Amino acid sequence: MKNYIDIKLLNSVIERTGGIKELHKKSGVSEKTIKNILEGNSNYKLTTLFLIVESLEIPLKELIL
Repeated sequence: MKNYIDIKLLNSVIERTGGIKELHKKSGVSEKTIKNILEGNSNYKLTTLFLIVESLEIPLKELIL
């Protein structure tokens, strides 16, 4: 599956902002889904990405490859 987002950047931002558990609490996205996205094993929905970037307070366009 082709990734359309910068996984390394996303992972870096998540780690700087408290990690996967903290992102789960802020966004409501399950830890499993977040881990799958970071591992490239997920057909994520755009709405899921919006929840994540909104919680991380970064623009979605920064993650798009």
